[in-house]
Amino acid sequence: MTEESDMLDDKSKRKRNEQEDSKSASERRYQKLFDSSPMAYFYLSQYGIIQEVNNVAETLLGYDSKELLKRNISSIFPENGTSADAGRLLVSEVMQGKEIKDLEVQMVDADGARIWVSVTASLLKSPGLKESIGLMAVNIDRRKHAEARAIADRERSSLVLEVMTHDLNNVNQSLVFSLGLIEEMSNIPEAGRNLVRQTTHEVRKAARMISNLRAIINLGEKTYDLDWTDVHHTLSQAIELVGAELPWKKLTVNTNFKEGEIIIEGHSDLQTVFFNILLNSAQFDESDEVIVNVFGESTKGKDKVRISLEDSGSGVPNSLKEHIFRRSGAPETQIVGRGLGLTLVDRIIERLGGSVWVEDREENDHTKGARFVLLLQSWNEQKILECGRSTCITFYKSNHCLFCEPTYEIVTAVMDELGVPISVLEVVNVDDPNSNVTEDELPMLPTTRICGTEITGFADVDEVRTAMMNLFMKACYPF
Repeated sequence: MTEESDMLDDKSKRKRNEQEDSKSASERRYQKLFDSSPMAYFYLSQYGIIQEVNNVAETLLGYDSKELLKRNISSIFPENGTSADAGRLLVSEVMQGKEIKDLEVQMVDADGARIWVSVTASLLKSPGLKESIGLMAVNIDRRKHAEARAIADRERSSLVLEVMTHDLNNVNQSLVFSLGLIEEMSNIPEAGRNLVRQTTHEVRKAARMISNLRAIINLGEKTYDLDWTDVHHTLSQAIELVGAELPWKKLTVNTNFKEGEIIIEGHSDLQTVFFNILLNSAQFDESDEVIVNVFGESTKGKDKVRISLEDSGSGVPNSLKEHIFRRSGAPETQIVGRGLGLTLVDRIIERLGGSVWVEDREENDHTKGARFVLLLQSWNEQKILECGRSTCITFYKSNHCLFCEPTYEIVTAVMDELGVPISVLEVVNVDDPNSNVTEDELPMLPTTRICGTEITGFADVDEVRTAMMNLFMKACYPF
């Protein structure tokens, strides 16, 4: 029995030694991978104390590992600006079980300089050991500086464009005024008077191109607040403007709807859309009397409105239909001679959440005229829901919130993925004095309220998706 026991003990020892050797080899391989990784790794305690770093982390921040260990992670983040308390917030979010992915923040190196990094962090759990945090940082400083230079270049270009368009418009206005005075002179022969009128029209055309160019540029910076918009009323305003622009032509617009009958989620820029389409129809119709028929109807689902504007002009060949709304891209795909009006139309309709295209008024014969088709969102009167709110999703943010921008991108991305209309989302900036909400009234920022679910801090994609799926089950959705 003793001999057998000794043999068993020897086997157990050998097995234990083999396991320890295997564990040691595994740890050595892991340590080699950890040290040779091209990304900076930090292991933190549950309180944010740095426990271990790799070589890249030392190189990234210019510290020796001994100088980093036992420090709190907050010490390598700026103490002010948008990244204030970034370390504390990161630790707090991760310890709640959230995973931080690709968060762009700044760290401070040994010389006090700020470095842009993309941070990913998550909770690490090992049996029998305390929870810890794994934080990975990728140096994106070069990209962020390149982006900053690109922004500065755009700002300089915008300044040049603003000065040019403003000054050119002043010159054009002065020319139009002077030409008007000349036209009124009694001693000018009729041929000269016609020449003055033609010149006035060309100057006004140039002024309109400048105005359209400025409008296209400004669209990228403008926030659209969609509101109750009467299509007939907006169309009537555009008709008056076209009449003033082309006084020698008689424009007749027939509609199958009256004021108050077709209401959409629109904006005052819809008038610009109708103006440019009607102006296009009038300019490319050689007749002195231009007739445009406008038809409006709701789609089968009643959630959208289709508006068709039909003219009898020269039409648009099939080869140009795809490109008529564009003045960008390769030269062979651009349409010359039509100004920027239709390009502006396309941009505005896109901002309204709709679509626009052109087709033949009579099928397969473009010479009989064109049909411009707009597809826009019908107006849904918002009401106070049973929960006491007017929207299903409310996103609270501030100007200094670390996680607000990435969380907002997650929320809107999930909305887009699930087909949730933007109309059910309300964004509240607590820094706006008109918001009637203060940061103290919220658990933390950002706060996302999706029906009865409240998500605070950095949002998890699955958590947002689940909350929105539950929203679909509510009888009040979507209003």
